[in-house]
Amino acid sequence: MTKFILETDHYHIAYHVRLSHKAKRIRLHVSQPDHVNVIIPKGFDPQGIPAILQAKQTWLLKTWHDLQTGQLSAPASFPRVIDLLAIDQQWQVTYETWHESLDQPAHLEQNDYLLILRGSPHWEYYQKPLQGWLKQRAADYLLPWLKDVSQTLGLSYVHASIRGQKTRWGSCSSQRKISLNYKLLFLPKDQVRYVLIHELCHIIHLNHSSQFWQLVKSFEPNYLRLRRDLRLSYRWIPNWLEAS
Repeated sequence: MTKFILETDHYHIAYHVRLSHKAKRIRLHVSQPDHVNVIIPKGFDPQGIPAILQAKQTWLLKTWHDLQTGQLSAPASFPRVIDLLAIDQQWQVTYETWHESLDQPAHLEQNDYLLILRGSPHWEYYQKPLQGWLKQRAADYLLPWLKDVSQTLGLSYVHASIRGQKTRWGSCSSQRKISLNYKLLFLPKDQVRYVLIHELCHIIHLNHSSQFWQLVKSFEPNYLRLRRDLRLSYRWIPNWLEAS
């Protein structure tokens, strides 16, 4: 790491340059007033840094001012709490020091039911990391749940995966491959279990015939109520997840 001072028309900018083999683009990170970390990818010419800092003077000055006055906070539309009803988990979400990510997704950390997001204050930088995190939670919890229900019912499948379908909670192919929507995490437990039973029953009947519904009923007598409830289940999905 190398330290430099850049004299601009309005300010003296102290910055450190750090090489990152994982970085694909240059990133600026403001860690404290008057100080900038510049992360560069392998092969980037450091001589181009001063011009970038010059171009970002307005953003740097505003960020320093916000740091000093404590005005740096997440916009109201960003989630502060994520309730995963299906697995009885509630996660608090905090947003730390913004940095100019230059088209990079936000950085996400987790610790004891706390999610920490760092990045530029634009929703498109946060949506993808949060979706990725949710898909991993779904893989960690919904797939083992599906396996347990499968063993209980005596209905075996070949493969299971997590997806982000727009209009389906799950699907089962003729090859006995099941996919589950990661958004099931937001639904009540009884509805999620119904979806698992529903998809497993398609292993026997790849349709919605009377025989299929009789099989579902044999495993879940309250399937009609759960089926009706499921039609309204998108009310459990938070708006920020569907925003584009």
